[in-house]
Amino acid sequence: MKHLPEVAVFVRVAECGSFSAAAELLQLSRPAVSQAVSRLEQHLGARLLHRSTRKLSLTEAGAQMLDAARAGIEMIAAAELQISASQARPSGRLRITAPVAFGVLHVAPLLAEFGRRYPDIDIALRMNDSIVDMVAQGFDVAIRVSDPADSSLVSRRLAPVRHFAYAAPQYLARHGIPATPQELAGHRCLVHSKSRPAREWRFVAADGTASTVVVPKCVQADNSLALREAVAAGAGISVGPDYLLADDIRSGRLVRLFPGLRLHEFAVYAQYPARKHVASSVKVFIDFVAREFRDARRWQGVE
Repeated sequence: MKHLPEVAVFVRVAECGSFSAAAELLQLSRPAVSQAVSRLEQHLGARLLHRSTRKLSLTEAGAQMLDAARAGIEMIAAAELQISASQARPSGRLRITAPVAFGVLHVAPLLAEFGRRYPDIDIALRMNDSIVDMVAQGFDVAIRVSDPADSSLVSRRLAPVRHFAYAAPQYLARHGIPATPQELAGHRCLVHSKSRPAREWRFVAADGTASTVVVPKCVQADNSLALREAVAAGAGISVGPDYLLADDIRSGRLVRLFPGLRLHEFAVYAQYPARKHVASSVKVFIDFVAREFRDARRWQGVE
């Protein structure tokens, strides 16, 4: 029983595939993580991991140990969640992942009020525009702006998201306002490098008629906040979500193009692992953000 902490460390190393990643998640030093695994191997009298300079892999004994340890950890976690759910005040550490722009603009501003309501919950917010494996990386909740793809996760729809083309007034004053998407061929366009395909913009009219244009590329970036600021400075035309652009369009800092046409329509979702017992901290956080996004209509009404 005294080696249970080392078992927990081993499981995290095996799931992350590296000592460094496991150390970051566990908030331990890399040497401490490596030493914990070594102590467990010494106790068992068997090597659990093949170590190389590039990657780690499980030995046969390691695979057996991982299966057994996971089963035991799941039982312990279920017991903890049952106890936590019975408590009147949700508590504990809540690990959240969110896209960078959405996290900065719409998740981070909610944390002050959430903290006042639930002072016993410690928030760890990580922002990343890549879709992370939330289970392997130890996240409790993922906020995602896309259609749910992982059927192993529970998804709750929070709010709709629309995309449209936009530019700065000074750019349009110098280069003219395109009347149709086809005229974008004569303009400088800024594209998001993680959109696929980045240069193909598909516009849909109210009657469902769709047209796709291949735009010229002058700037490419992997962050929509960076694209917005470049456009606002007059770099060209781009497309982006209403949650990013609504305030700037209302203020006149940016101009929406082709008002009768839309591009992508997605939604914001909260996702969490499908478990029999869900921590009360996860429940109250998702209920809180769902209520805030529904009531505030932060980015709605841009036409």
